[in-house]
Amino acid sequence: MRHSTLAVAIALALTSIALPTLAADRSTAEEAKKHFQRGRELYDDGDLAGALKELERSYAGVPNFKLLYNIGQIQAHQQDYTSALKSFRRFLTEGAGEVTEGRRAEVLKEIDKLRTRVAELTITVSVDGAE
Repeated sequence: MRHSTLAVAIALALTSIALPTLAADRSTAEEAKKHFQRGRELYDDGDLAGALKELERSYAGVPNFKLLYNIGQIQAHQQDYTSALKSFRRFLTEGAGEVTEGRRAEVLKEIDKLRTRVAELTITVSVDGAE
């Protein structure tokens, strides 16, 4: 499988993530770190589906907005455009003050590209509690 551009983006982002290790949450943080490391290994082996699952597990344990960038990259590469769009939007929202301008511009460009590949629909109902 050839995914060199994605590999560079994820390798750079993955190496910059430091998961918190507060004493009270040490076991949760350690578990999240293990999932993160497994995700990295699976990504390096070309197993994008496995890497995605591990990164999602890491994020569930210790939410870190930087993981959302990696998750979005893999989802986009797997042609799961709707999920990628959600992940990139969450990345920008959750990382609001910490995302560099360069990365913000890159993600906004990716969002624009993804928006041409998905449709958005708003449904308004007049019944309380409708889903």
